[in-house]
Amino acid sequence: MTADGRKMGKTEKGAVWLDAERTSPYEYYQFWINSDDRDVKRFLALFTFLPMQEVEEYGKLQGADLRKAKETLAFEVTKIVHGEKEAEKARAASRALFSEESGNEASIPTTPLSKEEIKQGIPVFKLLK
Repeated sequence: MTADGRKMGKTEKGAVWLDAERTSPYEYYQFWINSDDRDVKRFLALFTFLPMQEVEEYGKLQGADLRKAKETLAFEVTKIVHGEKEAEKARAASRALFSEESGNEASIPTTPLSKEEIKQGIPVFKLLK
């Protein structure tokens, strides 16, 4: 259960999958970085291999400093599931998109479309996917 009382699981709206075909490493990373502030310390303890002393230190962070704990949570969990290289790419993309810090824009997930595909037309639901 999350801090707001919602169940975590595949039947819940916004569920994430371990399979990269169903939830990309970037989406997986974003799921964890967007965790409720109240859940971060508990999630660090449950879903990472960080030493408990380090988890306790992250648990003391407040306000804007809590972003560091969330980034650590997202990185560590993504690293466990998708490997360090994918976790680094997801973190770089997240920083490029959502931080004043510079990130690696090449890491931002994209889907190239040819002129021909655009001319033929693309249903909105496919375009937004």
